[in-house]
Amino acid sequence: MKLKLERPLVIKISAVVVVFVFAVFGAYYTTVNSSKFSSSKFGLPFSREQEEKPLLDEDKNPTKGFYEAAKTETYQELKEKAPDYVQSPNIAIAEDFEEFTKEIPNETLENVLVDFSNNILSSDTVSITQGDHVTWLNNGNKVIEIVGEDGWGSGKIEVDSGFTQGFNYLGEYKFTVEDANGNVLDEGFVMVS
Repeated sequence: MKLKLERPLVIKISAVVVVFVFAVFGAYYTTVNSSKFSSSKFGLPFSREQEEKPLLDEDKNPTKGFYEAAKTETYQELKEKAPDYVQSPNIAIAEDFEEFTKEIPNETLENVLVDFSNNILSSDTVSITQGDHVTWLNNGNKVIEIVGEDGWGSGKIEVDSGFTQGFNYLGEYKFTVEDANGNVLDEGFVMVS
């Protein structure tokens, strides 16, 4: 005797099998891949988000994750995530700087000169590569100071003197040129890519 299944029952069984397969696949996929998932509107995993690696170790030294982040994140972003370590546009600790240059080499290091005379910068926007330097030369007739928007700067620059700043981190650095009384004489940007 043949068992005859009615069409609605076959459709219901098929739907149950499909749901079961998706549930098993989802559980397996989640177990094998422990990263977080974002879901589609149907609730199925379709992409993995990158887990953020720690930037500093317990002694507040940079990790491999820090150097990886420095390849794509700006000074401002890194300063927000690691404020105890990122305090200026350059890396001041010699060992860390050596590791940084291994991870993010700059084969054509440049030092771009920006002249300040007659209360005007020779260039108000300087574009450099990660790891380059900018030197501001005071060829004016008064003491000046370069003041970076993000807490970096020169201190007083005497007439016929200069100030050099390294830029190890990506980003847009706004700065002003101020006189001894804090009056803004000019302003500009250093663009690091």
